[in-house]
Order: sequence, then C-alpha cells, then structure tokens
Amino acid sequence: IMIWGWASDPDPSALLYVYTTDAIPYGSSETGYSNPEYDTLYAQQQVELNFDARKEIVWEMQKMVHDDVVYIIPYYAASVQAYRTDRFTGWITNQTKLELSDVTSLVAIEPVK
Repeated sequence: IMIWGWASDPDPSALLYVYTTDAIPYGSSETGYSNPEYDTLYAQQQVELNFDARKEIVWEMQKMVHDDVVYIIPYYAASVQAYRTDRFTGWITNQTKLELSDVTSLVAIEPVK
C-alpha cells in the first residue's frame, strides 16, 4: 500500500504523463500502466490549441484511467476553502489549478477600498 499525492498544475499534461508508456522507464509511472490508445490521446492533447477540444480529449483520457482501474484510491481528502470577498478583491478562483492554499492568489489580492 502506498500513500501518494500530487500538487496540481494548470496544464493537465504533467499529471497525465504518469499514465503514458513513456513514463515507465523513467520511474514516473508507479503502476506500469501502458495503453497505446491513451498514449495517442496524450500526444493529441499536447498539441491541441482549441480549449474545448483539448478538454474533451483530457476527459476521455481520465475516463480511460478510471475504467482501466490504474489506481485504487482508498480515500480522498475533501478540502473546504473559504475567502473574504468583503475584505479582499482579486482572488483567483476560475483557473484549473488554483486553490486557495495556492500562493498565486496571495500575490494578486488587494484590500477592498
């Protein structure tokens, strides 16, 4: 049994890479998962410039990882986050990665005037 976690990234390629066949020899793949269809989709999403089209490819890749049971997740730590919009403005909440524990918001917020 292994306890494992990742910090996130606004670009999904970093997390999606660990499921590619190319990740196996470099030690980035703990599971040894190898699926040529997944590898093809990974390459496609890396060069797709249309946000919605890329999102669909990424969702398809995530479904493959789920359906192929690449990992068995024993639990997921739910994280509740809150912030004060009445006292500060500039919170970054609409990006893929950014959670409130991410310091990116801390450099962007300003007191409400």
